[in-house]
Amino acid sequence: MRIGNGLAGNRSGWMGLFVFLGWALAAPAEGGVIEGFEDLSKLRPTGKVARVTGADAVTQGRSALELPPGAGVTVKIPAGALKQVGWLRIDTFEPQPVLACLELDLVGHVSRRGYVLPGRDILALPLSLAAGSRRGPWPAKPVDLRITNAGQQPVVVDNVRLAEPRPAPPGAVLLDFGPPGQVLWPGFEHAELEARNLAWSGEARIFSHHAGWPDPLLGDFAGKNPSYKVQETVTVRSEKGMGLAWFWVTHYSYMYSPPLEYVVRLNGRCLLRRRLGPSAMLSTEGLFSGRGEPWTPEWFQKTFVPRAVSRLECALKSGNNRLELANCQLAAVVIGPRARQQALRRYVARLDADLKRYHRQFVLARRETLRCEVVPTDQETKQGAMAFVPPRDEWFSRSYVPVPEDRSRPLKLLAAAGSGALGALAVVPCRQVRLLRGSAEPFRAVEAAGMAAESCTVYALAPAVVVRRAVAEFQPFFLARELRGVEARSVQWLALWLRVPRKARSGTYRGAVRVLLDQTTIKVPVELEVVRFVESAGPGARSFGVASTGDCFDAYRSLAVALPAPRRAQLSRLVLKRLAAFGVNATYLAGPVLTGRDHRPSMGRFTTPLRNGVFLGGEARSGKSLVTLGAALAGMRDIQLGTKRYREVLDALVKETVRAAGQYRLRNYALHYGGAFRASGLEQAGKVARIIRDAKGRASVLTSAAALKALAAEKRRELFQSLDSLLLVSGSGMLGMVDEFKRDAPNKAVLLWYSKPDVYAFGFYCWGVGADGAYAGGPFAPRSAFNGFWFGGRALLVPTSKWDFEPTLAALKLAQGIADYDLARRCEKLVALARKQKLSTDALEKVLTEIRLTADKTPPRYRLERLRTTEVAPARLQAWREALLREAGKLIAQLAPKGPA
Repeated sequence: MRIGNGLAGNRSGWMGLFVFLGWALAAPAEGGVIEGFEDLSKLRPTGKVARVTGADAVTQGRSALELPPGAGVTVKIPAGALKQVGWLRIDTFEPQPVLACLELDLVGHVSRRGYVLPGRDILALPLSLAAGSRRGPWPAKPVDLRITNAGQQPVVVDNVRLAEPRPAPPGAVLLDFGPPGQVLWPGFEHAELEARNLAWSGEARIFSHHAGWPDPLLGDFAGKNPSYKVQETVTVRSEKGMGLAWFWVTHYSYMYSPPLEYVVRLNGRCLLRRRLGPSAMLSTEGLFSGRGEPWTPEWFQKTFVPRAVSRLECALKSGNNRLELANCQLAAVVIGPRARQQALRRYVARLDADLKRYHRQFVLARRETLRCEVVPTDQETKQGAMAFVPPRDEWFSRSYVPVPEDRSRPLKLLAAAGSGALGALAVVPCRQVRLLRGSAEPFRAVEAAGMAAESCTVYALAPAVVVRRAVAEFQPFFLARELRGVEARSVQWLALWLRVPRKARSGTYRGAVRVLLDQTTIKVPVELEVVRFVESAGPGARSFGVASTGDCFDAYRSLAVALPAPRRAQLSRLVLKRLAAFGVNATYLAGPVLTGRDHRPSMGRFTTPLRNGVFLGGEARSGKSLVTLGAALAGMRDIQLGTKRYREVLDALVKETVRAAGQYRLRNYALHYGGAFRASGLEQAGKVARIIRDAKGRASVLTSAAALKALAAEKRRELFQSLDSLLLVSGSGMLGMVDEFKRDAPNKAVLLWYSKPDVYAFGFYCWGVGADGAYAGGPFAPRSAFNGFWFGGRALLVPTSKWDFEPTLAALKLAQGIADYDLARRCEKLVALARKQKLSTDALEKVLTEIRLTADKTPPRYRLERLRTTEVAPARLQAWREALLREAGKLIAQLAPKGPA
């Protein structure tokens, strides 16, 4: 073989094993070749591509094409190239013992990054991902295919070809279940509510879902809506000799979590049964699937896939067959003639091989861990670790790579007394360690008594997996007391959360973080600057809540339903306790419902949590909780809004709710209508709010500034007069709408709605637009926080195997945002106080004005890859903190002694 850059002789002895494996997994070259790289003069390359000859790299013909890193070539797929949408296949050869990465861009349709093994392999992409149609021919227009080497080593490509779907044995039925418009696996037909040879019972509504699994065959399914106990019967018709079937069944419960038990029976015979007890549910076998696991292609295929999908082969009797599904759904079905059972089994085996290849090439190809290349000093080698203080914008980034300059940087933090500050350290062990743990030494003021060590908590950050473009990356996210089995030269993060006592004096405090690595300890100095505000410039009342009742069902899913009610209440109280530690002082509360034909209020749904203490109210300083009226209003759909009857029913409901709230000392709350984002919806919300107001209740509604601006001024004024509080989703121009809402009633509350815990959103932005606090999404991730395909960075808490709840990096970011909000409010009050004493406040007001102007024009836009908004970077937030505290300190020093300086 001859390769342009002479890489042919670089293969080691074990390279032969990869070459053999590549040959074993590669199928023979198929027809439909659209580019064989025999004539390079007609190509459209980018970069310095090279012609390659030799039997190793060339599949057929005389030559292939070598693509150096970053180089590419464009191939044109002709119009109507396939009668039925099937596969794009590319022969590859990787001379080095590493995975090669190719970017396939079907211009205007889809782009995918695929990985191929060392040696010879075939990159196979289902063209249904790009065709825009489930069945039928390739699009009638030509399509450009750009092939780019996205890896770090040269790779050889040959024979770009198209292939029809692999033919099934004659008479076979291939069904792929899922929602309308789903991407189908090549050769399968769409099946949802109706399908050949199969019929649902009709006893309940059937839903089709896409679960977020990046797989065109197993990622979609149909069945009853996943919940705690779901049973469905499917009739499978076997006619004209159709005697064999394969069922791919998923086993999901609520929010695609594992059920306690799942069962599949065919004609009374059990094909599949599994039950998970509480200990198994609180492990990687259940709710924690993916946490702390290797996330390699082999693990994914052998361990992860079977937890979600089972493939069942069975014989069918003639006529109707009864398929019973308990907590299971159908993803795909193959039914075929018994007379062709050998051909059917060969087809299913090849289908499994295609699925496995698709998984290793496009779903999960490799895991990526960063290694620190900084050379340790003799002292660091002796201590066993290096410590780095990254730039502010790189804190907790999964892509941070330490540089020498960062280890000479001291960790400097600043905060107001009675508030908090977040710090970050990156630690790199010089050798593999069994145990890594952080702790804090007492902070001592330079000229006064110090703070206790308990005011600083040091967390080690365990990683969450994020699968992005077929690569498993590791995001520091879960807060832990220690890490075990830490690899040498890996980057580990420590998070410091400092709670500065309210009575701490202004000044500089010095402390240290101790990092224990097995039997050795290193110390990292920390310097904290504190400003103590005068008592009258405290932050005042504000509301920071989560859009959840705190019910442990959100964490435990079907497991929670199996727990006794007192145990659930105990766990839910623990959820609220953990949230309160990070500044959350309000939640949603389930409102009452209406029962019977006479629509009588039923208060149990509302009062049971209050009676069990599962709420954050009852104190004068608690935040504004929202009692959701959605269920009750849904129960009034048969009554026309605006009628006397509607007013009577809602009036009675509100009065009974107000009475119950007083009985259980729930003081700061509002009756929440729900969301309304169109003029008609806002007008209806206004009518409901007026009835609530007249019944001595307090109403709230969720909407946007844009929707309010579209409402006629008179209608908007009527709506505002009826509301006690307003929830606004983030957006530009909110400041003016907040001012309008509070113009005639400044004591009304405006709360920001932002689902992701972002420092800017819950801090300076929230204050800058004039909000009185903010609501985040629920305390737990909507789907598993441990599943790398579903990671969203939103979870404030995660459950543990010991029936407790651990905080996450998101909880710390929420706490830092609340601290920023309090700082801006204190400075605002300090300005008013200083003006009374004729002091110049220009410098402090300049910073506050800059924050307001930025907030009004720059709403937060959360970026998952950074776990934060990117429009206002952390370095700028830090600059605002420093400027506010610096200027506030100057004013406090000038104030008359009305409290501690």
